[in-house]
Amino acid sequence: IGSIKIEKMNKGHFRDMLDSIIERGSMTQAEKARALCKQVLNWSVERDYIKVNPLQNFSARAIGYKYKPKDRFLSDEEIGIVWNGLDCAGMSIPTINAIKIMFLTGLRRSEPFLAEWKHIDFEKCVWTIPKENNKSERENEVMISSFLMEILENQKDYCSNLGGSKWVFPSLKDPSIPVTPRSVTNAVRRLCEKGYWKDSSNEPIAKFTPHALRHTFETKLTEIGIEYIVMKQMINHSIGNMSDVYNHANLNVKKLEASEKWADKIRDCINGK
Repeated sequence: IGSIKIEKMNKGHFRDMLDSIIERGSMTQAEKARALCKQVLNWSVERDYIKVNPLQNFSARAIGYKYKPKDRFLSDEEIGIVWNGLDCAGMSIPTINAIKIMFLTGLRRSEPFLAEWKHIDFEKCVWTIPKENNKSERENEVMISSFLMEILENQKDYCSNLGGSKWVFPSLKDPSIPVTPRSVTNAVRRLCEKGYWKDSSNEPIAKFTPHALRHTFETKLTEIGIEYIVMKQMINHSIGNMSDVYNHANLNVKKLEASEKWADKIRDCINGK
């Protein structure tokens, strides 16, 4: 459809394109293409390049796509299995550190890889995620537990050995740019497909993605008794007027306490307790 002028495009053009993607066995990719095309066409309407979006009423259901809830999270046993297996998994040091950081913070996959060292205040134990670097478009202050501090210091030493970089996760080939988040996704997928992580019965644990670490973080914070408002702040979710319950400083104190409690929980998982 690249040769068709935008004002000449109709629903049939996109339907045929999406059907061809589905025919090659890529339903998920077809849905991503549908959503992206619809977004671009909405933008085109806003810019007055076209009057009507031909995909306005063309839903995922129209191509036969069914959304699957992403609710996979790791059990206590699985947390220990995955963490303890990282150092022998053949991953690079940055990939291992990124996974550990996601375990400890619940950050979205892209957020560690957009981080610069200037965002991290080691003295105040605060890691600031700028609003432009996260999906919520809100600045997020991640409190640094003692366990997270160890991982960040290890990553800083790694960067120093590369010659330094402003990025927390610089590219090995070009330290002036960050590593792509796909490195973590590909590493986890590869090991899951190989059945690398095995439970106490020597059976591979269920497949998971890096985003499952965020679900694990949220689920386990609730399990260990972290207050709802504090948990929502830690995962940078909107909590509406509830933000008035505590002032900002007190929330950070509570977030640090919760981070330390979660770090202790991970240590227990690692040690099989």
